[in-house]
Amino acid sequence: QRTALAQAIIHDPQALILDEPTTGLDPHQILEIRRLVKELSVDKTIMFSTHILQEVEAIADRVVIISGGRIIAQGTQSELSARAEQQAAVLVKAKVEAQSMLAALGALPNVQDASQEESAEGWTTVRMKGSDGLSLCQATYALAKEQQWDVAEIKETRLTLEEVFLALTKAEAPAS
Repeated sequence: QRTALAQAIIHDPQALILDEPTTGLDPHQILEIRRLVKELSVDKTIMFSTHILQEVEAIADRVVIISGGRIIAQGTQSELSARAEQQAAVLVKAKVEAQSMLAALGALPNVQDASQEESAEGWTTVRMKGSDGLSLCQATYALAKEQQWDVAEIKETRLTLEEVFLALTKAEAPAS
């Protein structure tokens, strides 16, 4: 992959088209290719094709989602997240028994779903979904203060590109 990329840039083209540029590389090489692509993109147009959405999140400024041979969506990752019309997600990590935390958070007015992410050494992490992340964070903070929970973190999380892709291509997915 690195040799092919070197051959592609040796003549200083204005545009590069890369197909799966990090396939088969070790983690150090992947980071180096990402750095190089970002560096080259300052004064060149670079398009790359990949099914590894982590690579897209790490490298791309703009994304085109193609499914079934059709362009489903295009834009920045933020624009695509907004278009996916997914719920806001909030993570809460507190030193509280998991079931009582889930019950209390699930009863908040804006919560449409609450699930346990992990639990270790007395700390429980719960992921909640609702229509508005900010009000969900504020309500969670008020509840934690009222319940006197030992809270390590309350934060709104962004949708991953995988979640966006799945939401936007849901109608395209083959029936199982």
